[in-house]
Amino acid sequence: AGSTSARGFSDIIGVVLIAGAFLLVVSLFSFDRHDLATNVVPPNKNTHNWIGPIGAWTANLLFKGFGATVYLLPMVLLAFGLGYLFQNLAYLRTRWVWAALLFVCCMGLLDLYTGHLSTLTENINAGSAGGIIGLHLNNIIFNHFGTVGATIIFLALYFISLLFLTNFRLGDWLRSLWLLKTQPAEGITAEEKVLERRARELEKQARKLQEQVVKAGLGADLQPVP
Repeated sequence: AGSTSARGFSDIIGVVLIAGAFLLVVSLFSFDRHDLATNVVPPNKNTHNWIGPIGAWTANLLFKGFGATVYLLPMVLLAFGLGYLFQNLAYLRTRWVWAALLFVCCMGLLDLYTGHLSTLTENINAGSAGGIIGLHLNNIIFNHFGTVGATIIFLALYFISLLFLTNFRLGDWLRSLWLLKTQPAEGITAEEKVLERRARELEKQARKLQEQVVKAGLGADLQPVP
């Protein structure tokens, strides 16, 4: 009963996150800064935002705070919503920190190149393409590394975040690719070669454990030898 209840609660969270993702994507892509009196006087007589005044205010605040990075938010919410619905994506439930890091990298990168994104910055009604957070983040920390250095740092952190969010095994993929390149068709696939290498490693570990057992004076039954 407890398991069924937990499963049902996870389903509810998944549906809420997916619904939020669709609401957000509609409000962001139908955003018109002329909908709000705080941006222009007089504002649009009829709100252009498809989610109404709530959608217009929400999109405006998100754009000001996070800049164009907000366009990633619906995709992240959708992915995490699916993680609560499908067991094979359940690992995403514990990866919120990596999603936050992904956001930070995007905000920082967009702010670094705001000068080249003037049209985008104007359309989203933000002072910076990376929003207020991206602007202050660079002013306090990353501007000390210069544009090139900060770009390299952000791209590295962005790539690491993607690896953890997608559960992609980069090392295994590179090793299998290397084996495929260095040892062409020998009747076995690259995956089989990787498995063979792992089997050899396990055999080596087994031999080491056996040697330790012998040194400890234990028999095959792991009891002291008389």
